[in-house]
Amino acid sequence: MSFTATKFAPSPLPLNSTTPRSNDKPLSFSFDHSKPNPSSSFLGSTRKLLRFNALAKPHARARASSPVAAVLLQQTSNLLVTKEEGLELYEDMILGRFFEDKCAEMYYRGKMFGFVHLYNGQEAVSTGFIKLLKKEDYVVSTYRDHVHALSKGVPSRAVMSELFGKATGCCRGQGGSMHMFSKEHNMLGGFAFIGEGIPVATGAAFSSKYRREVLNQADADQVTLAFFGDGTCNNGQFFECLNMAALWKLPIVFVVENNLWAIGMSHLRATSDPQIWKKGPAFGMPGIHVDGMDVLKVREVAKEAIERARRGEGPTLVECETYRFRGHSLADPDELRDPAEKEHYAGRDPITALKQYLIENNLASEQELKAIENKIDEVLDDAVEFADKSPLPPRSQLLENVFADPKGFGIGPDGRYRCFTYSGPSLICHPLHYLLHFSSFPFGRIEAKQTKMPPASYSLFHTFVTTSSHSSSVLPLKLFKPQLKRFILHFGLPRRSRTPLEPFFSSPSSSISQLKKTRDVVEERIYGEESVYPHKGDAFSDQEHNEKLEKACEVYVCNLPRNCDAAYLLDMFRPYGTILSVQVCRNDETNESKGCGYVTLGSIYSARNAVSALDGSDVGGREMRVRFSIEMDFKRRGSSTKRILYYESSHKLYVGNLAKTIRPEQLRDLFSRFGNIVGARVLLDFKQGKSRAYAFLSFQSEAERDAAMSLNGTEFYGRTLIVKEGVERTTFN
Repeated sequence: MSFTATKFAPSPLPLNSTTPRSNDKPLSFSFDHSKPNPSSSFLGSTRKLLRFNALAKPHARARASSPVAAVLLQQTSNLLVTKEEGLELYEDMILGRFFEDKCAEMYYRGKMFGFVHLYNGQEAVSTGFIKLLKKEDYVVSTYRDHVHALSKGVPSRAVMSELFGKATGCCRGQGGSMHMFSKEHNMLGGFAFIGEGIPVATGAAFSSKYRREVLNQADADQVTLAFFGDGTCNNGQFFECLNMAALWKLPIVFVVENNLWAIGMSHLRATSDPQIWKKGPAFGMPGIHVDGMDVLKVREVAKEAIERARRGEGPTLVECETYRFRGHSLADPDELRDPAEKEHYAGRDPITALKQYLIENNLASEQELKAIENKIDEVLDDAVEFADKSPLPPRSQLLENVFADPKGFGIGPDGRYRCFTYSGPSLICHPLHYLLHFSSFPFGRIEAKQTKMPPASYSLFHTFVTTSSHSSSVLPLKLFKPQLKRFILHFGLPRRSRTPLEPFFSSPSSSISQLKKTRDVVEERIYGEESVYPHKGDAFSDQEHNEKLEKACEVYVCNLPRNCDAAYLLDMFRPYGTILSVQVCRNDETNESKGCGYVTLGSIYSARNAVSALDGSDVGGREMRVRFSIEMDFKRRGSSTKRILYYESSHKLYVGNLAKTIRPEQLRDLFSRFGNIVGARVLLDFKQGKSRAYAFLSFQSEAERDAAMSLNGTEFYGRTLIVKEGVERTTFN
């Protein structure tokens, strides 16, 4: 079997007709048979195509046929595979189907998050193409990429763990459902945005050709498969890459998985000509249409297309007409497609068809196929168990694979990730986008120009602010647009000093140690600290600035739903920094929530981030308000919170007579046997004229707290513990 680029001239489909009965007429093609049809009859459709026209009457059915269909059908109707090949195809398709069914189960059990797009019904395309590849060949996928990764050889454990967001996933938990990648298996990734993977695939194919023909690497015969859907074929990158692939005769196969629907848009309504395969000859490459519900037909076309690419004969465009058996994603109720259409394609299940073929041709028995299904069930149960027990990625992993040079990126003292810009001798590091020069400050004239920065400074905030040497004033906020004003209030104004300003960090390693030091301070030494808010009049040392940023700060939260508890607030505020305490205010008599509470964060910087991000957000249908617990005076270097709380729930336990070296983690280890510890705070008290250590533990329930009091009088690190019910509130003024 072979096919070459040939031009057809079929009459246009009657899709744009506005006559009342136009949708009731079957779609048909007519060819001028007086003109010769040269070289290859395999350029075109491989079967009579059943289509559903979704125009004015969305459920009207239509048929289209091609005169070349019978030719290929005659060849493929007696197509044989060996028993080993048939069982391999069946096992791969069962793996894909069962894996996706397991994904749906885990998604609805809350084990997976975000969008999950399943591949049910399209297995013949993935198996028919990918199982013909060598390990060195490349695959580029879409957001519907789980089965492509499995067919390419990525272990089911790795794919399932990735979907669970675990460190053992093929992308260490950072890719998720739509971005499966495996360097080991040359799986070059799934792409969430349609069309974005096609240039990557074209680049991979160019790399293979360059290494073979320019670098003379004899083993560089890799073929690239680019998978994408019908919705992508109206995207500009599709046409651009077809052009370059044909121009350079790249070893690539463009595989269109035409499942007839782009989310809720029918393919017939989205394009002027629904025959995608015809776009191939327009660029001088073969265009083939194949029944994507028949793995044997797909395999036959794929074999020739891959061999052509490997022989250096250039690219091929293959349109596989298939159908997805589920909605666009697990969030799609799938109410837009005609039930009759879904029923029709369900009757053409590619797995059922292959199973029937293997049995009828004595290539496999029912027992053998059932054994394969049982084997896959066990494999997937193991994959789920493995993924569930696997650890989450460490927080430090976010620092990896972001910059080619990791310098200048790390954890700040507030626990948030920052870009650490390089600073020159006359620049002040600050997150603004311009280098501002004051040339005539009394007249308010500002001259702004962009500045060229070192490479590590380009991401996130990568700008500098300075003032002219003759100006001793700081730029007033009123000269900025409102959004810049809010930006400066959030990050603070730059100092007047022209020395480099690096108050938070210098390198990732030092930042991590600084974060640990900060947490030690706020965990163990809380006895009436102050908070800080930088303002334009301040000029203080980096050490003093760091010390003040380490002070705890309390925010007041109100207009909460009545069912909002401390654990909910804790999860809400945790992304913005270290949480020292969370408390929901309750009625003393009824213990009902008052709809407000207090959250104490480890630094003023964290508190500002939380206020900026959460104030005005919707929580349970209410507009939550988040404010500092006292008004901040911006003219002062800092101001104190009215109180600092040390516990998170009403079920508190006081633990006294502790050694001064005791850490919260040690107390958690000791008391965790009694239940879920919501909060653990160790405090040093200097008000009694001597140093003493005690702690408050907060349990999720009263029963857990009462059980923990059984440790009263036990010895812990050489001291006899005093364990009793905690007081309602501890206040420092």
